[in-house]
Amino acid sequence: MVLAKMQEQPSLQCEKLQPIQMDQRRRRRHSALITAVLAGLFALIATPVAQAAVYTYANNVSTGENVTRYSGLRSEIRGGDGNLEPYSVDGANPYVILETYHPAPGYRTIGFSQGVPPVAMIHTKATSAHQKCRWDWPWSSGSIGSLKLTCKTR
Repeated sequence: MVLAKMQEQPSLQCEKLQPIQMDQRRRRRHSALITAVLAGLFALIATPVAQAAVYTYANNVSTGENVTRYSGLRSEIRGGDGNLEPYSVDGANPYVILETYHPAPGYRTIGFSQGVPPVAMIHTKATSAHQKCRWDWPWSSGSIGSLKLTCKTR
């Protein structure tokens, strides 16, 4: 009879622990669900903020040689990117020219980059600045027509 009581006690203890364990599992699942929902909300909010830092002011726009595209006033610029549709003659390529600046009075260049596309430029944070972008074919004096230009601030 004593043996029978000892065998019954562990099963009673297990039965008493099961509701507590189930409650703990529910709490873990509930906190995991809340964490997942909060992470999703943060991603929805943070993504547009991060993307707002890049501003495209010429998006694959047909642009003549040495025709400048302007970003307008931007609250913050940390650099830029310029690209041009592929074009080459006898291994020669056009250049893309990017410049971040503060306009007149007291015109001041903050960053400048030029080269065979794609061209990337990084500089210190400039507030209330502008950026401009153009392309040039330095291998002859005549115009070679229009090419599709893309320019972005960072």
